Amino acid sequence: MSRRTEKLNKLLHEEVAGLISREVSFGKGVLVTVTHVEVSQDNSEAFVFITCLPSTAMNEVFETLKEARGEIQHLLIKKLQMRVVPKISFQIDKGQVSADKVEEIIENIHNTE
Repeated sequence: MSRRTEKLNKLLHEEVAGLISREVSFGKGVLVTVTHVEVSQDNSEAFVFITCLPSTAMNEVFETLKEARGEIQHLLIKKLQMRVVPKISFQIDKGQVSADKVEEIIENIHNTE
């Protein structure tokens, strides 16, 4: 990955995470985290990976973000000084979901002993 792509990933991560925390409401007790951002090779798309606590709220969070994507994209375009701002799309961070499941299994094993 080029240095420019790494910098763009980091910039988009910071900006999108900030916009989500300020502009999108997920309800009481729900914490949404942007884990990382991956920009496509041609810089036309940015895949924003998210996770949330509690993990049972993931479907509602994902739907809320899909509905707010247009507004987030608009605010991102206004904020960034770029000729072309990558089109964002949200993805569930499967790595975090898998880690949560493994942790739950380990906890169940310890509780049954």
